Amino acid sequence: MVIAKELIFFIYFILEGIVGGIFFDLLRALRHNRKMSDIMVYLEDILFWVILGCGVIWLSYTLNTGTIRMYMIWGVFLGMLIYFLTLTKIMYKVFDFICRYLSRLFRWILKTFRGAINEKEKELA
Repeated sequence: MVIAKELIFFIYFILEGIVGGIFFDLLRALRHNRKMSDIMVYLEDILFWVILGCGVIWLSYTLNTGTIRMYMIWGVFLGMLIYFLTLTKIMYKVFDFICRYLSRLFRWILKTFRGAINEKEKELA
């Protein structure tokens, strides 16, 4: 019974690794669509791993009264490996397309509002 319970925990941590891989691809797509300094990239990477680590701690508290076992860490890495070997190419392209579209939409909205504000300023002057 205990081994079946730990196997279920292992599967949960594999799923957490897959979700972590998805968020990492989203972060990569965001980086691809905006210019960033190297320091910001390093800070984002550190923040990503801190958040993922907090997720491991939270999940271990939720499932296993806070006891972190090595198989849990391996589950996260296995989940990320599975994700990066299978879905990353598709998901990255989807995220990149969405980021590019939203970036263009945001720029168009700003351009429209700037034009409207400039016209109002000219009328008031």
